[in-house]
Amino acid sequence: MKYCFITFLLLILAGCSTQRSVICFSPRKPFEPDSGKELFEAFNAAVPFDISPRDFMCKATSSGLVGWAVVSGERQKDEAKAALREATTLKLLQVESLTPEFAETIMTRWRQSQDVVPIGNSVLVDL
Repeated sequence: MKYCFITFLLLILAGCSTQRSVICFSPRKPFEPDSGKELFEAFNAAVPFDISPRDFMCKATSSGLVGWAVVSGERQKDEAKAALREATTLKLLQVESLTPEFAETIMTRWRQSQDVVPIGNSVLVDL
């Protein structure tokens, strides 16, 4: 019974009633955000809708920051893909269906994502 409840909860959190997708993106030169928060704000500015900070995760890599945004439904996925292809500050890297495992990762790490800074800047928050 406990297993069923946990599975049910994960399915609800993953948004199984509507297909949710993960949009992976990075800054496009010359834009170099100083934090995950700045990358999050650039994503919301680039797409025709807003996502919650709870639906965003960021990580610092050797080539800069990389962000993941969870979007709901085919419409938001298509709008985000089109907007990022046209954006001058961000570039689309990948789009995939949201898995329960990745939904859980975002759920536990979204707060730290706002403070992530590029490698080489003061403090790096490891995700």
